[in-house]
Amino acid sequence: MLRVGLTGGIAAGKSVVAGRLAELGAVVVDYDVLARDVVAPGTTGLASVVEAFGPGVVAPDGGLDREALAGVVFADAAALARLNAIVHPLVRREAAQREADAAAAGRSVVVHDVPLLVETGDPASFDAVVVVEAPADVRLERLVAERSMTPEQARARMAAQASDAERRAAASVLLDGSGTVDGLRAQVDALWRSWVRTAVEEAPAQGADDVEEGRPEQGAAPSPPDVVPVTVLVTGFEPFGGRTVNASWEAVERLGRLWAGPERVVVERLPVAFGAGPARLRELVTRLRPALVLGVGEAGGRRVVSLERVALNLADARIPDTTGAAPVDEPVVAGGPTAYLASLPVKACAAAARATGVPTEVSHTAGTYVCNATFYALLHHLEALDGVRGGFVHVPVELDDGTDPDDDAQRLALALAAVVRTALDVGVDLRTTAGTLD
Repeated sequence: MLRVGLTGGIAAGKSVVAGRLAELGAVVVDYDVLARDVVAPGTTGLASVVEAFGPGVVAPDGGLDREALAGVVFADAAALARLNAIVHPLVRREAAQREADAAAAGRSVVVHDVPLLVETGDPASFDAVVVVEAPADVRLERLVAERSMTPEQARARMAAQASDAERRAAASVLLDGSGTVDGLRAQVDALWRSWVRTAVEEAPAQGADDVEEGRPEQGAAPSPPDVVPVTVLVTGFEPFGGRTVNASWEAVERLGRLWAGPERVVVERLPVAFGAGPARLRELVTRLRPALVLGVGEAGGRRVVSLERVALNLADARIPDTTGAAPVDEPVVAGGPTAYLASLPVKACAAAARATGVPTEVSHTAGTYVCNATFYALLHHLEALDGVRGGFVHVPVELDDGTDPDDDAQRLALALAAVVRTALDVGVDLRTTAGTLD
């Protein structure tokens, strides 16, 4: 029996995926339904919740007042942890019974629909993990329009869940839930066909006619999908300086959605802060163990993409960062070397980006602001890791080549994809005079 974990951020489209898998023949164990069942009136679960949070979470009919409880736990991490400690063990026990029933009935695929799969630390217990994802702004819009939440309520729900990077790190399969329902269902159909095909191939004594159309053979589980062996981490930055967008994150987020290589590309947005930005990046590298890390930042004074060669151990801020810090002539890492060189084939990467039609140069200065600090801290961290390449790209606020500015994010994402592909595939850099491309 193939045991599949299904998860995704709230309003990403997970329920569409679960529904389609059930239609195709999977047994779907819905943890949201189980979570309601274990705190139904008269259960020990409800009694424990009332004991922990008081009678104010009880509705007039004696059931759980979910809105009142949500108002408590989604604004308080400690309260949410207390609730999870009560409900999760009860849900897991019920889920195990549903799975046992499915196995006894000879069912071949059981899908555990778990909203908090990553948060509960259970991904490794499944044969495969399917993650449904959609950009945060899309999910926020859905929560407000379809679930009558205020933007503040929606953001609180989203903030209480794992990050996109954490979910991607656990994924065997990524499904894009940002588009239409029909498009998402088509992705599920393709995934299901791969499971059916594997089931047929692993049962050579039977012909294809012995497996029901659109359904794996009962009692003979297909193998889990191949897990992508290589992870690439690409980071952009949050908006700052009073702006509502940051060109680096616009391009990086688009890259995460269009990447079509066999590697898994994880994208993450960093704070524009001398301390928090590098710290968050180090945390991500430790958790994800990527083969390649590419930082991307916005350079307001440039009009072309810049592949950075050098990171300086110098923080010298012209303006404060988002926390108010404004270091002057301070080291990024006390006692660190004066500079690091990027461990990417910088000139080859720049040439590949230029080949996409985006103006690109090799740069020998990443400045002395947060981008340089993050770049330097990354390379310093990677010194202790074998085989992990790191680099940094500056993108302009707007490309100055006569094209439609509305197309910039897509064009920059394609250029970044070329950089990633080249960094993964090319071992020896180009040899050109003075680090130029011409």
